[in-house]
Amino acid sequence: MQELRSLKVLLFLIFALSSLSSSVALTLSNIKTLSDIDSPYHGVITLISEDKELPGLVDLRVVMADDVTYNQYGIKRPDQTIPITILVKKDEMGVPTQIDIESKKDIISPDQLFNDLILQLKWSAGSMERVYTILNTNAKL
Repeated sequence: MQELRSLKVLLFLIFALSSLSSSVALTLSNIKTLSDIDSPYHGVITLISEDKELPGLVDLRVVMADDVTYNQYGIKRPDQTIPITILVKKDEMGVPTQIDIESKKDIISPDQLFNDLILQLKWSAGSMERVYTILNTNAKL
């Protein structure tokens, strides 16, 4: 009888604690390249989430992954001498809707057909990493 009561208390505590935490389900679209051939890179990624969950992303930060992460995935990092700007675009209510990636010069290596970018996203309720592969239409193989 005591064990049953302890089990009920434990289940109640688990349920109570799990209902206190907030989580946001976030998905990212494919990257859409907007730049032309032989021009600096510009791509956009749309944030996909339930409307009711988007306000939980107001503190979203997006950065290019560090060298350690690229090495963990076994991926060649884009040229670090070319500055890459990553902006989180927000709607009129401050809710993130899109990620813009831009460079002053072409970030894609001319000797590779495909190039990979690893983005790290962090917000108060979670984090994620996403690898994007970009086709190099200017490749000189």
